[in-house]
Amino acid sequence: MNLCVTFFQLIRTSLLMIILIDHSFAFSWKRCHKEWIQSTFGTGVAISTTSFVSSTGACSAIGMNTQDQKKLFVAQNSDKLMEDSARGGGEYLSAYASLSGCLQDGRDKLPVVFQRNFVQIFGDKNPDEPEAINRAMENAIKSDPILASRCWSGS
Repeated sequence: MNLCVTFFQLIRTSLLMIILIDHSFAFSWKRCHKEWIQSTFGTGVAISTTSFVSSTGACSAIGMNTQDQKKLFVAQNSDKLMEDSARGGGEYLSAYASLSGCLQDGRDKLPVVFQRNFVQIFGDKNPDEPEAINRAMENAIKSDPILASRCWSGS
């Protein structure tokens, strides 16, 4: 009987720890973007991308699900994504396509769709509004029949 009680207490404690850890790594647009802006413009030195995959904090990729990793990527690279979309391709769009789970034909089509829908995605938004940009990018993926079937939008 005592062994059973101890076992269930251990399970309960483990579940509580998992819940606490999960919430401690929750991505926050506002906190991450604020830290990014302060580090980039406040000191003139951008945070290393390594710090996002090897540390904890508001902008850490550790413990994030794919959707949160994609949000983080857009928050940190919205200006580069805008440039690549205008150009019709580039490494930042390739990375975004990977985070979106696009298969090869979806990866090939994504830059074309984003260039064609540039105004809808970036038109009245600026790089300081990454959440709106990410939402518009996901909508562009969902509205294209090929991308909708070849990429995972995550929402």
